[in-house]
Amino acid sequence: AILGGSEAYPPLIPKLVVLQVNPAVPPPVRTNTCTAGFDRSEGAWGCSLAEATSLMERNGYKLVQLDWSDAMFVLGAYVGVVQTLPPNPFTAHQLGYALRPERLRCFGLYRGTCNHPEGDAWGRHNDAD
Repeated sequence: AILGGSEAYPPLIPKLVVLQVNPAVPPPVRTNTCTAGFDRSEGAWGCSLAEATSLMERNGYKLVQLDWSDAMFVLGAYVGVVQTLPPNPFTAHQLGYALRPERLRCFGLYRGTCNHPEGDAWGRHNDAD
């Protein structure tokens, strides 16, 4: 069980889990940066898709898809409910993030970092020229 139970409550075993990952860190790179006070503006924050997949597979889940920064996992017993699964985290990353043409504008990569506050506005400004 992902969330252990107690005497008052049984363990919680969700069928579907959605985790936010840092899509700027592509598979097979595994990282988990969860340091208090860490500066997210530098783009190296959070958990990579490869690390999240490894963690979830150890708990009986399979990667269903990556949609921008949201990685969706399904409990192994319910894999048959999902039409298709990506063959590996790299393919999920390519389909859900890397090959999406609107990726640069949505994540502010015009200014060089994944979380630049002016990213989208900067992109619209450059398109207007």
